[in-house]
Amino acid sequence: MVSALAIAGTGGFARQILPIIEEQPQTVHRFYDERSDAGDFSGYPAFPLAEYDGGAPFVVAIGDRAVRHAMAQRMRDAGGDAGTLIAATARVARLASIGHGAIICDFAVIEPYAEIGEHVHANVRSFIAHECSIGDFVTLAPGAICNGNVRIEDFAYIGAGAVIRQGTPTKPLTIGRGAIIGMGAVVTRDVPPGATVVGNPARTRTTGATGQSFPPSS
Repeated sequence: MVSALAIAGTGGFARQILPIIEEQPQTVHRFYDERSDAGDFSGYPAFPLAEYDGGAPFVVAIGDRAVRHAMAQRMRDAGGDAGTLIAATARVARLASIGHGAIICDFAVIEPYAEIGEHVHANVRSFIAHECSIGDFVTLAPGAICNGNVRIEDFAYIGAGAVIRQGTPTKPLTIGRGAIIGMGAVVTRDVPPGATVVGNPARTRTTGATGQSFPPSS
């Protein structure tokens, strides 16, 4: 049976996941963009977002977390339900939980009892170990490693090649809401909300506001 999937975004991340999209030959893909003149996207027609009518499940292929959130809200307001997009080469454990709207890229590994929130991007070769809790609209860049018993709150960004030390069942290592973990950072302790940390071991570069506008916590 032929199914349908709506993909929001026609930028770099959307181009990156084209092979994942195209390995599903029984799915009709339709791309949407905020621009009214989006036109062609890598051989696919791209439609204005205003034309999305909620008739197909959607994913948001936009790297910017605040924009991803806004786009997802607009598509929900149009009556749509978020789907998921998981690469054939990804290894997702049977006992893992994947939230609506998540995009799991090639060779990503998600272990048992990991909980992945809504609209998470787990990029190429990212690793999420057992008993990790990943919030909504989180991005794990290529090669990011999240060891067991780690809690990553909403809108956090884990940079390429970053490593997060394992926590414990009674005290998970926590990455705060909207925090940014720099490329290649080695995180050995909790990171406050909104902070940016870099280096090995990771040290705080900035604290508080990240410069991005995220919705308030519920």
